[in-house]
Amino acid sequence: MTDPSAQAKGLGLFDAVLLVCGAVIGIGIFFTPTQIAEQVSSPGMFLGVWIAAGVLTLLGCFSISEMGAAFPREGGIYIYLLELVGPLWAFLYGWSAVWIASTGGLAVVATFLGDNIDEEHSTQIGVAVLLGFGTICALGLRVGARFQSLVMLIKLAGIFALLYAGWSLAGAPSDPEPLLETTTAPSAGVGAFSLALLPALFAYLGWADLGNITNRLRDPVRDLPRAILFGMGGVILLYVSLVAVYLHAVGIEGIRENKIVASEIARLAFGPAGEDIFHVGLVISAGGVCLCSLILLPWITVAMSKNGHFFRLFGVVHPKTGAPLASLAALVIVSIGWMLLADSNLVLEAQGQNAIIINAVLLGGYLRAIKRRPELERPYKSPLHPWIPRLYFVLLVSMLTCQVYGLFQGRSLSEAWTLLGISMGILLSGAIVYVPWRWLVARADGAAQ
Repeated sequence: MTDPSAQAKGLGLFDAVLLVCGAVIGIGIFFTPTQIAEQVSSPGMFLGVWIAAGVLTLLGCFSISEMGAAFPREGGIYIYLLELVGPLWAFLYGWSAVWIASTGGLAVVATFLGDNIDEEHSTQIGVAVLLGFGTICALGLRVGARFQSLVMLIKLAGIFALLYAGWSLAGAPSDPEPLLETTTAPSAGVGAFSLALLPALFAYLGWADLGNITNRLRDPVRDLPRAILFGMGGVILLYVSLVAVYLHAVGIEGIRENKIVASEIARLAFGPAGEDIFHVGLVISAGGVCLCSLILLPWITVAMSKNGHFFRLFGVVHPKTGAPLASLAALVIVSIGWMLLADSNLVLEAQGQNAIIINAVLLGGYLRAIKRRPELERPYKSPLHPWIPRLYFVLLVSMLTCQVYGLFQGRSLSEAWTLLGISMGILLSGAIVYVPWRWLVARADGAAQ
């Protein structure tokens, strides 16, 4: 059941759409194109990777929207796993999100911000960013979302300026490479395309986090699918337009040669000042993702605490602002811990594989529920239901296969096994602590009563 009081002061569709966009559009679209260009053999293949990744992402949007409308509570994927698969898999997802994925990801973004503002004081700046944005979010969901909407509109203005500059760039190749002409890439087969598809798909991630606040939307059942689909439809159009501009402006070889090709386009269009302006825009874009994470991710802990998977204190929301203060504080503190004590990049790379595993398990559980639980209310169904969830499930299994294969490409055997070991270790650690952790939570909550 949704919380009527939450709906009365909930977010409208506009803010929800911008939250989806803000959670996705960060720094990936500016770094990933070079990585993909190095793996493909032609401009057409490069553009096709982004289009295919967009289409596949839409399959996920439709599938997750069905689950979100069926279970309109805070917690998103955690709740879907709890309802469709069982408490152990829900706990594994929440465990890795609280201690690794969410907090480690925030640490990486905050460190990136610090490095790009003042590398000498990177850590201090990153900590200040987390504390500052955390304070904004502590004022309430509506305050945080409105501030994020403003940041997102600034990001969109910058992206449209970059699109215009790229298309009108006087220095663009007068005779760009034909889309299907093979260039000096390593290979052009299905395997190369599949491996190039993975980073593009990861660049589209973040949209599912809106499900963490489903019952904080004004009309949860109606607005969650619309916000995800409208938001991601816009993001996919922007991403494909951007990579098309990259090809138009500098060609596939130019993309390969520039770590941040958008910065090079800004420099060509506006001179050295353009590069500086882009740098500021990149910092704003990264800051927006950080803010979105602090708005959306604490609600996973809230949901866990309401289901005996975390301490009850972390399920409490402020009576006036509705902010989950304890969960928000925990997210900020653990993220700062990652920044100060460890390099989270390797762990996050390993966690990416676990995300695919958990989502594949979730889709399998949903497809089983469609067959075996006819009483399950599903107020939203995607077009061609249930074929879209089925296709998405096949996609996830294929992605997992390609991901494991990709671990052993371009790495030494020891590095590949290290990543695989970390990945499996994260899941195994959650499974090992599951029973004692639940006992500890129950005992602590009982003592607090």
